[in-house]
Amino acid sequence: MAYLSSRVLPEEKAAAQKIRHKALNYQMKNGVLYRLSFLGPLLRCVDAEDANYLIREVHEDICGLHMGPRMVIAKLMNAGYYWSGMHMDVKPGTSQIFNCVRLLLHQVGESQTGRILWEFIICHFGLPQELVSDNGTQFADSGLQEWLKEL
Repeated sequence: MAYLSSRVLPEEKAAAQKIRHKALNYQMKNGVLYRLSFLGPLLRCVDAEDANYLIREVHEDICGLHMGPRMVIAKLMNAGYYWSGMHMDVKPGTSQIFNCVRLLLHQVGESQTGRILWEFIICHFGLPQELVSDNGTQFADSGLQEWLKEL
């Protein structure tokens, strides 16, 4: 950041070259650091605290969509945000979707299980190779079994 604001480089040639190379992807504007984006707007660089807040807001969304990691990253970048390591930071926060689905499945009856599987698993992640359950009655429904076989 010091190089972008004051153009001061370290004396060591290798370190200076590395900073110069990385600085090509960033820009300072009114004291705020931005990352250049190939296809969209400048992406505002945020700190860890703001990153955690943004992940929660986008993942949980107003409608409670609980999107997967790729969709969360795409939404954050489309909204104009960036931080180093964002792909690694987003995964732990969004893996909680399975806890959300587990809670939903315990609260609904057999007739709603197919809809929940479709909306929260298949639409977000694609068709699973296998479903692991705790032998709950939600999966014993013959209609659900037929529907799963057809998929």
